[in-house]
Amino acid sequence: MAMDLGGGKKKGVKPDINVTPLVDVVLVLLIIFMVVTPQLENDIQLDLPQILNVDPEKQKDFDPLEISLAKDGRIVIEQETFDLDSVTEYLRLAHAENPRRRLAIRADQKQKFKDIRELVGKIREAGYAGAALMVSERHSGGES
Repeated sequence: MAMDLGGGKKKGVKPDINVTPLVDVVLVLLIIFMVVTPQLENDIQLDLPQILNVDPEKQKDFDPLEISLAKDGRIVIEQETFDLDSVTEYLRLAHAENPRRRLAIRADQKQKFKDIRELVGKIREAGYAGAALMVSERHSGGES
C-alpha cells in the first residue's frame, strides 16, 4: 500500500478573526467619549451653587443662552470669550435675533457677587430683563 503524500487538495490555514479584543477597545473608547463629551460642552469648569429641591417642571422647556463667568473674569458665550466691556454688543445682537430667548448665568459658587452684579447690569443694557442663575442639585446626604 502506498501512502498518498499530497496528491489531494491542500488544506491550509483558514484565517479566523478574533473580534473580542476589537469589541473591548470599542467599548472602552465609547465609555471615554461618554465621560469627556459633556465636559467639552462647557469648557469652563465651575463649581455651581447647589440647592436641595430642584423643580423638574422648570427644566423642561428651558433652553437658555448660557453665559459662563470664569473666576478670572472671562465671560464665555457659545465658545466665544469676552471681557465685561465687550459682552454687551454680543448680547444686543443676540437679543435682536431672538428677543424671547432667555439667559442663564453659570458662575462658580465662590464668585464675588460684585462680578455677577456687573454682568447682570451689562445684560440689562443689552435689552434683557434679567437672567436665571444656574445651580446644581445637592443630594440630602452630601456636603455643601
